[in-house]
This record gives sequence, C-alpha cells and structure tokens, in this order.
Amino acid sequence: MYYQTGLLVLCTIALGVQADTSCPKAPNEGEGGDRRDDPTKFVIVTYNVNWLFPGWHDQSPWDGPDPARHHIAEVAAALDYINADAYVLQEVKDCDILEVMRMTMRNAHLYRSYLIEGTDVTTGQNVALLTKVDPKIDLHFSEFRSEYPVHGGACGNPHGSTGVAKHFVTRMEIFPGIDIGIIGVHLLAWPMSWDRCSKREGQADVIRNLLHDNLFRGTSGALVLGDFNDFSRQYIDAGGNIPLSNVIEIIKSSYVPGFSESAGMLPWHLRSTHREGGMQDHCLLSASLVPYLSSVHVLREVRASDHLPLVMTFDMNNGPNSSWWYRE
Repeated sequence: MYYQTGLLVLCTIALGVQADTSCPKAPNEGEGGDRRDDPTKFVIVTYNVNWLFPGWHDQSPWDGPDPARHHIAEVAAALDYINADAYVLQEVKDCDILEVMRMTMRNAHLYRSYLIEGTDVTTGQNVALLTKVDPKIDLHFSEFRSEYPVHGGACGNPHGSTGVAKHFVTRMEIFPGIDIGIIGVHLLAWPMSWDRCSKREGQADVIRNLLHDNLFRGTSGALVLGDFNDFSRQYIDAGGNIPLSNVIEIIKSSYVPGFSESAGMLPWHLRSTHREGGMQDHCLLSASLVPYLSSVHVLREVRASDHLPLVMTFDMNNGPNSSWWYRE
C-alpha cells in the first residue's frame, strides 16, 4: 500500500480541543511565505475529502471520534503522498479539524491552513485551502445571489433565488508577476436530479458574476476548481455521463475568450474522479493560464475518500501546449 496509516502517531490528534472554526486571514503584505521545493512549478489539487469532521455531535457519517480519527489520518497520509503545493478541499468542517489534519502530516511545517465558513447549515461542510504558497488576500465568502432559471441555462423551471453556500475566493501569486484569482467551490449535489438542476445553474451564475468582482481586478487570470457535482458537456467522462445542466458552460462564459477545462488534457477513459465512475470534480482556467498548464492527472491509487484527487501542474517555463489538448 502506498502509505501506512499505522505509522502515524494518532495520539497527537486532540479532537476534543476547540480552536478557531474559521481561519481566513492572509499574512500581512510582504510577510507571505512560499515554501515550495521548486518555485518554477505550481501543483494544485482539488479533492473532496469526504466528511473531514470530528465525529461527535455533528452531521457526519462517522460513528464516534475513533472512526473520524482514522479517516483524518488517511487523508493526511494521502496528502503527504501527493505532495502538492496547494489543495482545495471540500467537505471540511472547520479550521479546527483542518489544523488537526495538517499537523498529522509529515510535512505539516510546509503548509498553512485557510478556511472561511459558509452558510450550509444542513451539512456544516466548508471548502478549505491548504497551501505552501500563502494567499495575497484574506479568503472571502460572497453573499451574492442569482435568480434562476438563468440565461444560458438548460434546466428551465422551477424559479427561485440562490447563493453558493460552500466556496471561498482569494488571490495567490503562483509565479513572479503571475497573480491569479482562485475560487474554490462545492456546488449542490445530485447531478441527475431535475429538482436541483436549475438551482445549481443559479449557483454557476453566482460564480460567473464573482469572476467580475473587484477582488479579481488586475489579476493575470483565474482558476475555478472544486466539486461541481456536475458533468462536462464538452469533455464526456469515462462513464459517458451527459449533464442535464449547463453549469460548466455558464461559468466558462465569464471571460472572453473564455475558460478552458483541465479535463481537456485527459483522455476520455481517464476522466473519472469518483470511485463509482464519472467526473464531477473540475478545474476551469482562464485562457491566460492555459500556456502554463503542463499536466493533469487523476490519482486512482489514492483511496482516502470516495472521490479521487484531480491534480493540475503549472510550469513557469512552459510554452504553448495546444497539441496536448483533446479536441472534442
């Protein structure tokens, strides 16, 4: 097995100690760190870590703290194995549990934890950032709302209004002079449910509008990544799933000439980020960042969650790489 959870010192996990539930604050200007081994590359991962919760008096499926501790140790070992520069993690309870997981990692000293609490009171889940490259601005949570059905949608009725309960917005300098906006997301579940289709398109419209927010003024580009709970229409996944919605197309329409999907660097048979098949986890990148994207991988050997990590590597020295992309 690629990691041995039995070697972790589980007694260091103090699940009963309450700390900060939110940790959105970036270092002061000029004080941010870059702890990468190779600053000419930037490896970022989106990974739904499946209820990173303490396991007592919460909404998680864990039957007490012991199974929760085991799961935390498995996730920490998986992240050590991947050794990325930044992780966008979904289904994290709060900063307290994120810090417990970080301190379980072998390379804990290289990472910093960032999380701003959202508004999902049903699950209590949030989207977190664990990174070797400190953000330039505090993590933000937007209260923007959109009416649905939305322009460019495919779902039609019902009508309503929605926000994005689980997300963060920040900025990060990944290379000298390359300051990008990052939106980490976790959209509404059940991609094949018509009942949720239109509302998830409303969430996509919120993201589309966020990309024009002042937080992104002067950036070199943007990434939107996370668990979209939806499929791509342009790049059909290994399960042959056809989306009901236009969620990805709505977000991609934010920029001119638009966004690209990292899935375009994966052959059809490797487009799966869930144990049961299908690709619901995505990374969208603005056209200005496409030349820097050197590789995309799904790590099938990493089994700490029901999802699989989606890994994007950006290379400061990379040239135009259009020949790598699958034309579909």
